[in-house]
Order: sequence, then structure tokens, then C-alpha cells
Amino acid sequence: MIKYIIYFCLLNQVFGISQELPEYIRAETKFIPESVAEEGYRHKLSRIQEYGDVEVRKYDVLKYDYELDLTQALNSNLEDDVETRKYFSGTNTVTLKMLETTDMIEFDAAMNTISDVTVDGQSVGFTHLKEENLLTVMIGNATEGQELSIKIDFEGTGDSFENYRSNRGMHIYHKGQYFNENLGELEVFTEHNIAYTMSEPELARYWIPSNDRPYEKSLSSMKITVPSEYNVASNGELVEIIDIDENSKVFHWENNDPITTYLMNFAVSVFSEFHQEAITENDTIPMVHYFWEQDRKGDVFKLEESMDTHPNMMKILTELYGPYPFNKYGTATVYPFPYGGMEHQTMVTQHRYWIQDRGDVGFVHEMGHHWFGDLITCATWADIWINEGGATITEAIYANELYGIEEYNNSIRGKIKFYFRRNSNNSGSPIYAVPLNRFFGADSYLIYDKAAIVMHLLKLNIGDEQFYRILNEIFEEWKYKSITTAEFLKEWTDRTESSLIDMELFFDQWVYGSGHPEYTIESKLTQVIDDEYQFNIKLKQIHSEVIGINGFVPDYFVTPIRIITENENTSDTTEILINDKIEQDFSLTLDYIPTDIYLDEMTTLHKLSESLITSAETDEKFSEMKLYPNPVSSGHSN
Repeated sequence: MIKYIIYFCLLNQVFGISQELPEYIRAETKFIPESVAEEGYRHKLSRIQEYGDVEVRKYDVLKYDYELDLTQALNSNLEDDVETRKYFSGTNTVTLKMLETTDMIEFDAAMNTISDVTVDGQSVGFTHLKEENLLTVMIGNATEGQELSIKIDFEGTGDSFENYRSNRGMHIYHKGQYFNENLGELEVFTEHNIAYTMSEPELARYWIPSNDRPYEKSLSSMKITVPSEYNVASNGELVEIIDIDENSKVFHWENNDPITTYLMNFAVSVFSEFHQEAITENDTIPMVHYFWEQDRKGDVFKLEESMDTHPNMMKILTELYGPYPFNKYGTATVYPFPYGGMEHQTMVTQHRYWIQDRGDVGFVHEMGHHWFGDLITCATWADIWINEGGATITEAIYANELYGIEEYNNSIRGKIKFYFRRNSNNSGSPIYAVPLNRFFGADSYLIYDKAAIVMHLLKLNIGDEQFYRILNEIFEEWKYKSITTAEFLKEWTDRTESSLIDMELFFDQWVYGSGHPEYTIESKLTQVIDDEYQFNIKLKQIHSEVIGINGFVPDYFVTPIRIITENENTSDTTEILINDKIEQDFSLTLDYIPTDIYLDEMTTLHKLSESLITSAETDEKFSEMKLYPNPVSSGHSN
């Protein structure tokens, strides 16, 4: 079971010990209780999508104009019944263009009640199957290319579960609520009434009737009605605040960049604001952070100190990934929150525990998502490894820019170690098409850690210069669009001028295939000439012999490798070699006798099961040499 994501940044330094991060502080791993996931998580979470082609509905959404009234919920307190204090109501006007001629269309909708639906101002028939999360609307004889305005009136309640980790879409909590998060002596309460949304993967349907699928991107606006003392954070730009009367007001947010439903959000509470600017080569990016005032410079929670790295972080990422693609960047700090952080477009939602000024791993992960996931978005949930792998390797890339290559390597090594803790027997699935009920649960290590390792291997395969060039070209070509893995592969294939391994083979092995190569190394001293030692290295991939039947694991991997030899005084590393056979011989000339021979874990994800060093004369292991280590769980480990 995934542990609760709370102490993300309990680090003595930003990245120096990232390789030792336990699972519960992995950036942004979503918590889903196994028991809930097994029951279907109330929105068919356990279904296995028919991956491949994008399942496009009969229309293209141009814009959502969403209006929501939260005054009753936010004026309530813990003494009120659940239906009162978690009630919300609103309308969503969907402007769409028909992609084919039909008389009915479907939306995803899981709120309590759909009270009325109109098409171009006229009431129409509809069917709301709440248990199926489905709204069917009769639209008459709409023709291909026709634009329609469909207004949906609804009512709902935030989840009635007091166990907030099982909440769905709309989160509403009240001042004084205490959630036992096993945080030792630190007792934290909800400081003010708070409402926010959290929609990944398919939870937007609980608060906005919509085409709740990642391929669909549209413009959006939100008008949120709240009590007068409240503040509202959301996507895009705050265009106006309308005073209704002395007790309530409306916050009007407009988002003029295409967005998918799981990235739409708002957060409402008695928030203060902290403003910054990120000055990049060609732009000045406004930043605004929403939080409870007592957390501005508190003893435990320190918003201003925690955010002080954000402007430079943005500058670094724009230099690597290209211009920041949106009008602003912001964060909303909330509590309780059953996750660590969520990359809502232009307005990240983050756990209150992140603002303890403990490090930047989670922060840079979410900022990296604004290219990997927000600018270009997984077209289906099969493709989410692009989002999460890209954001997770951003942690290492940022570490490299701040502290150098060794901290980059430390970050990647940490992900390698975590991968092997979760997949020691080489039985894991591919990072592509992980089922919905597992990709934020049992298989999260695949779409986060292994996907980041694959991104690292891709960078090694073509070199840093090509990697960043092509990445920038993909961001530009696919900006504000959704992309499938097949389309992602084609972009890399078409744009790569040279590579160590063929790009299609690379994707077949590491994206569509699963597992990793397992090796034995036999090293034989064959000749000594004037203090030069000739070694024959026999490298053998043995995973097909030891892991049994797993159709996704290649019989053998074609992969770059580097061979490392060392003794207590000396260490050498070969140039990059290509291992393209199950058994393969390499020759080394050294000026010393090594005690250890192994493969560089930064060149290929692998397991070394045995390493022997022998002499051709005696065919026995040198007495002063050791079997390095036997077995090895994840390549070389100090």
C-alpha cells in the first residue's frame, strides 16, 4: 500500500540524499487505498482502458463556462450535517463543435443531481445515470460542424466520507477538523473552512459535467461565489471580483490557454497572497501563492522562505525547456490533502507540509509538469508515463543545474534503487498502459521512477544537445495539445540525427517492454606484458533464464554499457560500448589488477547477479580478488 504522502521534504539538503528517499516522500505519488481501488473507486478506476487509439467522442469542446456557488458550504461549521456543510450548486455551459451528425451526446457527470439541460437556450431531454457517471443529452438533429451551447444545471455534495483520503473531486473541510496523519507530536488542524478540487485521473466529473478525458483540451472560465472574507485561486487570470452584497462576492477567472479537465481546479479559503516575479531571458512571469496568513513566517510552516527558490527555478527550467507557456505560475497550499502536490495548470495545489522550507524536490516536480503534462498532455492514461517521467527527471535535471553532475547522478541512482525495491524479481509491467487502478498505487514506481530512468537513458542514447533540442521542438509542435506514446515516439524518431540505439528499438525495450537486463560477468586475465594486464570480459544476459515467462521482457536488451574496473587505489571506466548480444566478449587493457568489475548503472538499468575474475593459467579466482557483490540488487552499490 502506498503510504500517505506527507513528509515530502524532510531532507537535510535539497538533493544530496535523494537516493535514500523512502516511498512516502516521493514527489507527488497519489494515495489510493487498495481496498477502495479494488472496489472500483466509485468511478470505474479499476477498468482497464482499451489503449492505443484515442476514443474521441462525437464533439470537440471549445470552452467550459463554469459557475459555482459555495456560500452554504463555507458558511457552515462542523456542527452542521454533512449535506449542509458540503453542498454546492452551479451550472456549466459547454460550447462545442460537432464532429459528426447525431441526435445525442454524452458527458461524464457524477454529481448528485442534474436538474436541467438546455441546448441553445431550449430545454431538452436528458438521462443522468449517476452510478455510471454518465449524462446523455438529446440534441435534436445536430450536424457535423455545427456549434452548440449546452447549459447543465447541477447540485452536489463533497464526499460524505470523513476519511478524506477517499474523497472524490470536490474537497470541502471545516475549521477545527483534525486528521490523524501519524505525524508524531505535531498536531495540525484545518485553520479555516476550505474547498478545493482534485481531479486526476477521472474525478472532474464529480464537480463539473464535462468530457472528462485527457485528450480533450478547451478554454475555460470559472465564476465562484463565496462569502465575502474568502479568496479564490484558479487557472489562468483573475479578471474581476464582483460584490454581490455585503456578505458574498464572485471571483471570475478566465483561462485562455487550452486545458484538459483533470488540470482544471480552484481552491477557496481565507487565503493571503504572496507575489513574486520570475525574470527569464524573454519574459517576466508573475507568481502568486495562496496560503493561510499564520503560515507566512510561522515556526513550522514558512511560506515565504519555502517559495524563495521559485523565481530562479523557473529561470532554470525556461532555459532548458523553452519559454514558460502560460500567463502566470502559482500555488495554493491546502490542508488536509491526501496527496503531495498536483500540477493544476498555472495553479499548483500542494500539501501544507511542503512549506516547511525543507527542499525543492516536490516544487520542481510540479513546475516541470507545466511542460510535461500541462503544455503537452497524455492523450490517454496509457501515456501518463510521459507526464510523470518528464516531471520526475526534472528533479534530477534541476539538481544538475544547481549542484553539478554528481547530484544529477545521485537523483537518478535514488530512482534506480527505488525501482529495484519494487521490482526485485523483474516481473513489473511496461511503463506504457499501466491500468488506472495501479498507476497511482501499486505501479506508481513505473510511471514515476522507471519512466524518469527511461528519460535519462533516452538522453544518454542521443546526447544532451540533441535531447534538449528535440524536446524543445516537441513542446513547440505539440503545445496545448495532447500526445500519444506512438506520436511521441515518432517525434523522437523523425528528429533524431544520430543515436547509439535505434529509437524504435529503444521504445520497444524500455517503454512498450518491461523489466531490465540481468547480467553475469566473467573476467579472465589472459596476458601480462610490461605491467599491462589483458582481460577478456564475457558479458551474459541471463534474465530470460531466471525470471520465467514474461512476454513483455525482451529476450535480450540492446543497450549502451560502460564497464567499470577498480581496486582500492584505482578506478577506470571504459568508453560507451554497445551490448547487442545475449553473450558478448569485450577486451580490456589495464595497468593494474582490479578487484571489482561491474557495469555503470548510469548507462543501463540492470541487475548484476555475478562477477568473477579468474586467471587463464589457473582458471581459478585470484585469492586477493572478490566476487563483486553476489547477488547485486541494482547494479553497483556503495
